[in-house]
Amino acid sequence: RGKMKKFKSGTYITQDNYKSFQPTPLCRKWCIDNMSVLSLLSRADRCLGRLDISVAEATGLINKTPQTAYNLITDLEKLEIVKEITGAQRNKLYSFEPYIHLFDTL
Repeated sequence: RGKMKKFKSGTYITQDNYKSFQPTPLCRKWCIDNMSVLSLLSRADRCLGRLDISVAEATGLINKTPQTAYNLITDLEKLEIVKEITGAQRNKLYSFEPYIHLFDTL
């Protein structure tokens, strides 16, 4: 609470004929000493580079049961984060299609 009293969100700087607001950087150096958290962050970082995934691959990535991985992917599908792309009954493949389309306008 005491630190927030002293916190200054930024300063106004006069530039030419106008003033601009320069925010105070909020980034702090990460200090993670729990190796399991570091491992999870590392795995999550690698997964962000993937554009498609299957339930079997998700099972291995999250180290949970196939049912848990299926439930996770189903939830992601409901949130429209992934889309099933094979149309198959088994061995489905899911794409992060909504995110791929973010680059359509580039």
